Amino acid sequence: MTLLAKQLIGAWILREWRIEYPKNTLSHPFGADAIGQLLYTSDGQMSATIAARGRRRSSHGNPRQLSENHKNHAFDSYFHYAGGWSIEGDVVVHHVDFSLNPNFVGTVQRRRVQLINSTHLTLSADESTADKGPRNHILDWLKKM
Repeated sequence: MTLLAKQLIGAWILREWRIEYPKNTLSHPFGADAIGQLLYTSDGQMSATIAARGRRRSSHGNPRQLSENHKNHAFDSYFHYAGGWSIEGDVVVHHVDFSLNPNFVGTVQRRRVQLINSTHLTLSADESTADKGPRNHILDWLKKM
């Protein structure tokens, strides 16, 4: 196991998820105050969860009884995937086995890693979209102590 892999193991708490676009514009997919947790285990498993803060609650405990509006809000305000992980140089590679979004299952997600003092982790990835052109996802995490 590489030194970088050893340093990633544990729980990380989201500080910020921002997307930077050309011409210095940016967005926060779940708001500037989004919450999240990233887990890396020593046996090569990972889980990433991000949500909008203060998600709307429903009076029903059973998700199958929610209105379409509540289901849409729940899906649109929550992000999760999990699977295996490995290191390739300065990139962490996520092999997605489970995801709230079924289109993520079976994909490989590559994130550039920047680690400061073993307590501050930045993951980033470039993406090209048909409607907005190129953009860069930047996720800042703090090690949970």
